[in-house]
Amino acid sequence: MRATTLLVACVAAASLSAQETRPTDRITFSFGPEGMPLETLIQIAEKETRKAFVYTDQQALKGKIVKMVGPVHVRPEMAFSFFQSVLLSQNFALVPLGDESKGLYLIDNIEQGKFLKQRATFVRAEDLEANRNDVGKVIMTTLPLRYASAAQIKAAVQQILANRSAEFIQEINTANSLLVVAFAPTVYAVKRIVDAMDVPQPSAELIFEIVELKHAVAEELQPIIADLLKEEAQGGQRRTVVNPETGAVGFEKPEAKMIADPRTNALVLYAVQTDVDEIKRLVAALDVEVTDVDNDIRIYMLKNTNAADLEEVLRDVLEQGNNRRGSRPSGVRSSTGQQPTSAEPRGQ
Repeated sequence: MRATTLLVACVAAASLSAQETRPTDRITFSFGPEGMPLETLIQIAEKETRKAFVYTDQQALKGKIVKMVGPVHVRPEMAFSFFQSVLLSQNFALVPLGDESKGLYLIDNIEQGKFLKQRATFVRAEDLEANRNDVGKVIMTTLPLRYASAAQIKAAVQQILANRSAEFIQEINTANSLLVVAFAPTVYAVKRIVDAMDVPQPSAELIFEIVELKHAVAEELQPIIADLLKEEAQGGQRRTVVNPETGAVGFEKPEAKMIADPRTNALVLYAVQTDVDEIKRLVAALDVEVTDVDNDIRIYMLKNTNAADLEEVLRDVLEQGNNRRGSRPSGVRSSTGQQPTSAEPRGQ
């Protein structure tokens, strides 16, 4: 009798020990050696997450068996994410129907990516972290850029979009932003990458500088230099910034701003350092004193015409422009009405 009592006590102790080690704050999914039908898992998920799941293609769900090793213990707050992960492994995703707070979702095949993109929920960039665990949910967001080029960032991150039918990234050049549509964890990862890449480049920072001129006129020199810079940009490669230390090509640099200030006879610059250096080089080549002017001065002695009257006539002719110079008849009459004779010194 004592042995029987002892055996019962031992069994009870073992049972109590098992209950103490069993997680009490977890939801247990027991798949069994043969696995669990996906339709059964959906019913359990509806009960545990208190959400409703509908599907239009029941045939696509039939025969789907979910297999896992041993029972799975999931915290209640992670049950929805776990369910999304299982669906994703079976090529299904969840699409919110109406207001997401109502808890109604459509189970849709990932291969029908067009529908997933159309029903993708818009999430603001600052709220992406809260959605990063929704592995089976397709969302969309816009990521504005401050320093980097949208096209270059797109080329760098689009390789991580694995599911081409449900995920894509598009640059918005007018706003220098990226439109990202993908599964929530992927969108969150893209944002982290963009944040790391969208930083100011030391050699691409705009600086302000004033270049004073010694000999040239600022208003005349400014359009000349501007045309030279424009020709250089059009005839060469894209305006990109090169890291002087590593030689790596960086982001597209902004256009140089150059304004002529007539008060100080200077050029006001707002550009990257490379453009400032180039403008200074052009200024040094063009802002030089002209010393070899041909001073062709001749003196004509008049016999019959008053010099002051003739000076006024000649000034009028010169002011009419080069196209009319020399068009006046050679016989310019004086105030007396006489024809001028050849310019010979008086008394000869």
